[in-house]
Amino acid sequence: MDLTLREFQHYAKGVQARGAEARTIALWAAWHTAAFSRTKHLPPLRQILQKMMPRRRKRDMTPEQMVEQIAAMTQALGGKDLRKKKGP
Repeated sequence: MDLTLREFQHYAKGVQARGAEARTIALWAAWHTAAFSRTKHLPPLRQILQKMMPRRRKRDMTPEQMVEQIAAMTQALGGKDLRKKKGP
C-alpha cells in the first residue's frame, strides 16, 4: 500500500477515531450494565431503544427552501447576497 504522507495522516486519524469510538461504546455498555444491575425494575426495551435512536426530521426541505433559509441566515448575520440576479 503506497500512501503519501498526507494520505497516511488521514488513515492514521481514521484508525485513531475508530479506537476512540470503540472505547466510548465499551464504557457506555459497562456503565449501563452496572446501572441496570442495580435497578429493581427494568424499563421496557423499546423505551430504551427509542431514546437512543436519532430523531427523524419532520420532512426534508426542497432546494428552494434551503436557498431561502441560507439567504435569511446570511442576511441575519449581516452578509452580502453574492448570487447572480436573473432577468433584465
